[in-house]
Amino acid sequence: MTDPVLTVQAIAGLGEVEAGCDLAALILAAMRAASIRPADGDILVVASKVVAKAEGRFVPAHGRDQAVAGQTVRQVAARKLASGGVTRVVQTRSGPVLAAAGIDASDVPPDHSGQPQLLLLPADPGASAWRLHARFTAATRCRLGVLLTDTAGRPWRSGVSDFALGAAGFSTLVDHRGRPDRTGRVMDVTVRAVADEIACAADLVKTKAAGLPVALVRGLADLVVEDPGEGKDPGKGKDPGGDKDPGGDKSPGEGKNADAEAAPAAPGAAGLVRSGPTDWFSHGADEAVRAALGLRQGEPARSPSGAAVLHDDVPPRPIDTTGEPLTTTVRRVLQVAAAGRSMTGVRAELTCPDQQTACIVLHGSAFDLGVAVERIRVAAWLDGLSVRADPVGSVSVRVCLDRSRDAGTT
Repeated sequence: MTDPVLTVQAIAGLGEVEAGCDLAALILAAMRAASIRPADGDILVVASKVVAKAEGRFVPAHGRDQAVAGQTVRQVAARKLASGGVTRVVQTRSGPVLAAAGIDASDVPPDHSGQPQLLLLPADPGASAWRLHARFTAATRCRLGVLLTDTAGRPWRSGVSDFALGAAGFSTLVDHRGRPDRTGRVMDVTVRAVADEIACAADLVKTKAAGLPVALVRGLADLVVEDPGEGKDPGKGKDPGGDKDPGGDKSPGEGKNADAEAAPAAPGAAGLVRSGPTDWFSHGADEAVRAALGLRQGEPARSPSGAAVLHDDVPPRPIDTTGEPLTTTVRRVLQVAAAGRSMTGVRAELTCPDQQTACIVLHGSAFDLGVAVERIRVAAWLDGLSVRADPVGSVSVRVCLDRSRDAGTT
């Protein structure tokens, strides 16, 4: 048996990509100039940024918040920055969950008047991948895969890495479930996200600042489908959440589609995005608590001028609350507790005996006071505050909050 070998080669000479240019022709010309000849089973990896540039996905930099709102399907998390701005992690219209909807300012030239611009993701990464696939296979007469990549941070991990944004002509997931491992134990949950692995491998030679947005990967021919029509609906009838394989074990000759030009109903890379019941983390920690309290957060809306905005009942919590005055923290807790379904019929008075303890005296009926105390207790949890409630007469409660339960910052 021959030991597996994987080669990854960056393709130089592409030059600056402008709106409306023929990206496929530029890449093919760069390969010819570098004497790179694609072969059956190769996968061409293309940074989504050059695809978005060719598609003219530019917006003015001064409209960043509006652009994020316009590209948002739902908000996952939001935090206030020290600068006063807000960073939002959202599910994008292009599919994946990304900070700032994947909108990028790096390596984006100014417009013709010299004004700074931002770059959106391709509107439909899967369709963009299939268009490139059709051009590349027609020009080379080879059985190829095409992968569009982008860069993102990862939950529970520092740093960024590339991932599959759009794919055509190859299996993005490989399902090992039901197969025995080397000890004979049957694997129950292993589904490899090979498209993401390929994206990371290609990024090692493309790098972030070298102006090399395209790479050719060789050695994974088993993933590339035999016919250009195959793999167009790899997730059909399957759960696209990530633990179920949208066609990873399909052998050549199965599932052929007649229309090689049509965009897939469920593009390969879309099957890598967890959604619905398979998404265990559809809310950030703050957002889950605020949602339980009935607050609206990051809700797509329109401003009086008609611009797209994301509405919050209460502004997002700062990323870092270290050194924040206790009164500021407690006012935010009270604001969160009183929003949403609100603390109807309750009047609150805030006092702050020292920098470690603050007290809220609540006045109202016994029922309303009970509701208010529990809402404050839940809201205070987000900021690591402990809560103690003591009755003051028959119609008042003193709620004391302190930092003894220090949960740190997020």
